[in-house]
Amino acid sequence: MDGIDLSGVDPVRVPEARRRIEAIRTYMGIGNPSTADAVRIGESVGLSRWRFVRLVAAWRKHRDAKLLVMDRRNDSGPAPSISPVVAGILREVMREVGTGATTRSIAERLEARCSEIGLDAPARPTIWRELRKMQAGGSSPVSGPPRIVIARMWFQLPAEGQRPGAMPVALIAVMLPERFILARRVSVDPDAPLDVEALVEDVAGCQKAEGEARPLLIGSDDWRAAAATLGNLGLPDLRPCRRSLQIQISKAFGGRLGQLKVAFRALTACSDARPKTRQAQPLTISEVIEAIDTAVQANNAAVQSTIPPFVIS
Repeated sequence: MDGIDLSGVDPVRVPEARRRIEAIRTYMGIGNPSTADAVRIGESVGLSRWRFVRLVAAWRKHRDAKLLVMDRRNDSGPAPSISPVVAGILREVMREVGTGATTRSIAERLEARCSEIGLDAPARPTIWRELRKMQAGGSSPVSGPPRIVIARMWFQLPAEGQRPGAMPVALIAVMLPERFILARRVSVDPDAPLDVEALVEDVAGCQKAEGEARPLLIGSDDWRAAAATLGNLGLPDLRPCRRSLQIQISKAFGGRLGQLKVAFRALTACSDARPKTRQAQPLTISEVIEAIDTAVQANNAAVQSTIPPFVIS
């Protein structure tokens, strides 16, 4: 929609935001709209006259598309579960140990710090949730040496024409510890094969001769799919990684990429990934791909302005 910034809108609500903006424009285009006009146009987008008029007023004042599709039950979020003082101590501990540390080691440090000043430490599940928030926000370092990890992300974006519970998937090459996504291949159909060879070629094409040597970590199945390409690139001795690469990127990103919720394993057939909010709708294939591209770009802009120079080792 020309001239409208939809970047702050949850992707599953973008179609409804567009419908409501179009209705508001129609209403505002009437020289002296009547009550009947408000009723008629409001009903066209499933809103009462009063609800529609309030949206028009909000649009005139703020021009913020997100305000048109907010659901207070789902957007307000839960109240903070720990005090600001304990939250500050927890953030300090997380910065000290890094997101690669175990929940147990973080909890033990936090409990010791709280005990020193006479405060009760939060429960272990609460510490885990706070750790995930920090990982998703990218505000603390990822542990481990420089490396490139090939793994997958599943996105909670229901797409038109897909079975209930199906989630679009992205095969990504991510530079750690920076969290910079170097290359990706996206499929809206989670059962469709992803081109591992093309992804590896994309990674190789980003190398700089003067760059730092980085190992390329790839799982067994992807290694078999890309074996010929690895040989052609002069990497015939590269072996598959035996440790879980999905765990590595889960620790690095938490549960979000940009504005999108992500999972690091495919949902089971009985899982339900349908929208939970009232204005959410299944997206077209192009809208899903655009939403994922936008999330990747937002992530990369937040963590690194340029690709760190590297060569695959």
